[in-house]
Formats: sequence, structure tokens, C-alpha cells
Amino acid sequence: MIRRRIISVFLAAAMTCGLISFLPEDTFVSVNNTVFADESESFTVPAYAVEMARRINELRASAGVPALAISPELCSIASMRTQETTAVFSHMRPDGRSCSTALTDAGINYSFFGENIAYGYNSISSVLSGWMNSPGHRANILDPSFECIGIGMVNVNGNCYWTQVFATAGGIHAAYPENIVMGDEAFISRLYTVALERASDPTGASYWIDRLRNGEVTGADVARGFLLSEEFLGKGTSNEDFVETLYLTFFNRGSDPVGKSNWVALLNGGASRQSVIEGFINSVEWYQLCSSYGIASGSSAEPR
Repeated sequence: MIRRRIISVFLAAAMTCGLISFLPEDTFVSVNNTVFADESESFTVPAYAVEMARRINELRASAGVPALAISPELCSIASMRTQETTAVFSHMRPDGRSCSTALTDAGINYSFFGENIAYGYNSISSVLSGWMNSPGHRANILDPSFECIGIGMVNVNGNCYWTQVFATAGGIHAAYPENIVMGDEAFISRLYTVALERASDPTGASYWIDRLRNGEVTGADVARGFLLSEEFLGKGTSNEDFVETLYLTFFNRGSDPVGKSNWVALLNGGASRQSVIEGFINSVEWYQLCSSYGIASGSSAEPR
């Protein structure tokens, strides 16, 4: 049984305030990424972070508070802090220092800083609801002192940890969520082309794009969905053609003779197609391909 827990902190100079509350259980969510863009540069930030920032700005607009811009530097810090909270669920870091040192360690000088952390929530909607129903977290989310936000999330054995980092600081990149170009549309369109050999349909594409943006699936989940779909299975491909499709799907290239021969031999020897798909998913090439689209691979080859 997974418990939910949330804590908030706000800092202006050296002043802090905190709040702890406990809520019930839930399941999990996976990570996916997108392309971050401003007028002149491109960065990588989590797609779930873009979606959460968009929803936060809706809440801030309803409260008459200016919108937050999302920052790749703050997202990196939030991701690091999320990893730290899996070891020590606190605004104190595992080395005993305050969470604010994550910014100063990165060379970021801030005038205002805040942090919300949580675990046990399976979606953006549920964790935002938990935070908004807690006075300390709500105060951070709606605080007009903050100009930028970073968001991190990690799934540990079905238990999701979340971090929001708020700041008003100089020397960081930032863009408003509505100005960010999502790379997941091109990712989905490509899978229709290489796996199903057809153009995407609006309903199907929207289904997968929405699930990626909501953090419900990774690139691996989407690939499985295409390659194990009734449409693909109905094509009746041979083992040789199936392996060739996997090379195109996961490696973005044709097969090499030795590699293809080994995979085909496994299939001819009784290995399931799903087991072979998992072999391609757990590859550096798949991780790199997904990263080029700003999508989390869902692969064990993903750096830790």
C-alpha cells in the first residue's frame, strides 16, 4: 500500500516555513520529455513539467497572479531534488544542507525560492489537487513573488516522487508553457510510418500524445502499443520482416546481417515477439532515439 505525503517550503533570503501533511494511497506514472524552445535556443525539459506548469498558470490566472515560466535549469534541479527525496523525504538534502543549496550549487543566485515535494500520487491532476488542498503548498503555487518553475518526477517501484522548484532568479533560461514546442507529435507520427506503414489518424495520434503529455506512458509503452496492436499483428509479417521493422522502429536504421540473424534465430527457436521487442527496448540506440525527440525511452539503458 502506497502512502501519499507532501511538504512545502518557502525561502526569501534565509527565512523558511514548512508544512507536512499525509494523504491516502495511489499508483504510479512514468516520465516523458519534450523539447524546450525560446526565440534562439532549444533545451530539454519534461513534458509532464510543461503540462503541470500550464495547469499551474491556469490556477494562477484564476487567482489574478502572473504566469510562471518554466526553466530547464530549475527542471534539472527539481529532478535532482526528486532523486534526493527518494532517499530522504525532506527539504533537507541527504548531506544535511537546506534544499536551497541545490540552486546555489548550480551557480544560481535567487531572491525568492520555494519547494513543494510529494510522493504517492499517480498523475499530475492528483498531485496538484493534493498540493492545492494544503495551505503551504497552495501558497507556493500561487505566490506572486515567483517568476519561474522547475518540476521533477521519478517512479520508484510504483511509487511516484514529485518536486516543484519555484524561484525568482537571474541567469536562467525560461519560457512560458504555451511557447514550448512538443516533440511527441513527431515521435508518434514516425511510429505510424515505420510500424504501421501509414499516416497517423487524428484520434489515434491524440490518444498517444495525450498519454505521453500526461505522464501515463513512456516511449517503450507506445512502441509496444503499436507493435502488439491488432492492426500490426493482422499484417501477418514473417519473423524476418518483423525483425527488420524492429530495427527501423527502435534503431532508425536497417538491420545488420549478424544482428538480424541472431534475432530471427531466437524467434524461430520459440522466443516470443514481445520478448524480442523488450530486447530492442533495452538498448542504448532506443534511448538515444527517444532522447532526440525529447521522449523518455522507458529503457533500462537509460542513464541512472
